[in-house]
Amino acid sequence: KEAQYREALSEARRQNLAYEPVTGDSLLRCAVDYFDRHGSANDRLLSRYLLGCAYHDLHEAPLALITWEDAVACADTLSPDCDYATLFRVYGQMADVYGRQYMPQKGLEANLQFCKYALQSGDTLNYIRGLLLCNNIYDIQGDTSAISRNISLVRTLYLQLGRPDKAAQVYPSAIAIAIENGQYERAYSMMQIFENESGLFDQHGNIAKDYEKYYHSKGQYFMGINQLDSAEKQFRQLLCFPEMLIDGYRGLLSVYQYRHEIDSASKYAFLYEDAVSKYLAETQTDAIVQAEGMYNYHRQQQKAQLQEQKAHQRGIVLRWLFVFICMILLFGVLYYRREKRKRAEKKRMLDALTSDYERALKMLSKTRSEKELLQQSLEKGETLKCLLKEKSEQIVQLEQLIAHQQRQITSLPNVKLYQDIEETHIMKLFHEISRPHFEQKEGGRMKTDSRPSSSQEWEELVEMIRVCHPQFYLFIMKQKLSKLKFKVCILSRYGFDNAQIATLTGAHIGSIPNARTALAKELFGLNGASDLDHHLREI
Repeated sequence: KEAQYREALSEARRQNLAYEPVTGDSLLRCAVDYFDRHGSANDRLLSRYLLGCAYHDLHEAPLALITWEDAVACADTLSPDCDYATLFRVYGQMADVYGRQYMPQKGLEANLQFCKYALQSGDTLNYIRGLLLCNNIYDIQGDTSAISRNISLVRTLYLQLGRPDKAAQVYPSAIAIAIENGQYERAYSMMQIFENESGLFDQHGNIAKDYEKYYHSKGQYFMGINQLDSAEKQFRQLLCFPEMLIDGYRGLLSVYQYRHEIDSASKYAFLYEDAVSKYLAETQTDAIVQAEGMYNYHRQQQKAQLQEQKAHQRGIVLRWLFVFICMILLFGVLYYRREKRKRAEKKRMLDALTSDYERALKMLSKTRSEKELLQQSLEKGETLKCLLKEKSEQIVQLEQLIAHQQRQITSLPNVKLYQDIEETHIMKLFHEISRPHFEQKEGGRMKTDSRPSSSQEWEELVEMIRVCHPQFYLFIMKQKLSKLKFKVCILSRYGFDNAQIATLTGAHIGSIPNARTALAKELFGLNGASDLDHHLREI
């Protein structure tokens, strides 16, 4: 068995190093149990590390974090033969998951442990890599002094290793900080080293992939020394990269504002606002999925605690069975009284939660209105970036609060938040515009054609689903669906036929059955779309 389990660990390690999904989680669980009884501290550390990798590749991030935390607890760091190489990799995996869960402080703590144990294992390159990963979190926290210290240390280490090119490649963050602080001469000297020694530029002066943000820093430098044409050229290079559009539009907006060219400034103000809105929408959607992931993490912990409680309760039942039988009638009376009090308490909780929920909805609506006013002001050239960011963050917090309150309210029995969604104005509107009908006019009846629904009507429908059917809303938002599949999924859930769906989405009617079949396969593993509507209504 030991040979079998060590072979399983070896195969899992090979898959992990080759960036292949780690499989065989059941065999790895058996290996963990075996080495808990017969293995060393290093065996327990390695088996739990690889089991956590398997959970991670199965998209079970909460279980992966729990397993990695157990792995760290197994490490004997006081032993001279401690497996530091595996230990720092455990912290590296944890830091990556914390980063995806929007937990920068936890991610920073894991990254610092990654650096510490990479250095103790003698792996200087991974130690340097960990320092550079810390810079991303320092940037989120606004700690520019920590970034500067890290860059100086990393540059020294690379020079000691005989890698002047790598030492030059760490300069972009330091250049951006110097420009932000108005230190243009210092920034210029670092830019010369970066461009001449990093090896990241081709013969035409184009920078390597993943370093495109340098164009924005260079544009800011030219803005600072009043070379507007050169600044405009750098900002325009950013427009070639979709992920850099916000920085490109913002830079061009500042150039044209400085030149007092109103038409061009208005154009790029609109483009900048549109890019920011798309980014905020994507960030909010991702935040919902990540919040659900953290909810699952806590749910796994609660399940483990519940299992321990049940095992303890079974032992008590076996020891006190006779006493339980004698006292059952008394417990029945007490239980009835307790349930009566609980029902009254739940009613009070529901009233309070509903009141808080309505206040939060009003505050969210008000904040969105304020954000729209700020965006309109931005189109006129006013600098309101900080206020816009504050309102966006406030919207995210309010939406998370509302989602939390919805879960609390729907967890209570026999709770109905609002009227049936079929009776709402927006659902009636969708039914009306999806079928041709006739209106009585002077001189006879006139046919009114059906039409596709507008983007504003879709936004209103999705918002109503979020309020009335929060579980279905979270389900569809976390799926990676195309725009057509997203709309077909919603309309199928509420009973629209293929012809209505084709009309409302503006798609060819022949594409709707294909989309429904693909949805049935993708969401529920069904081979046909006949049971798709039933499964969607069960959510």
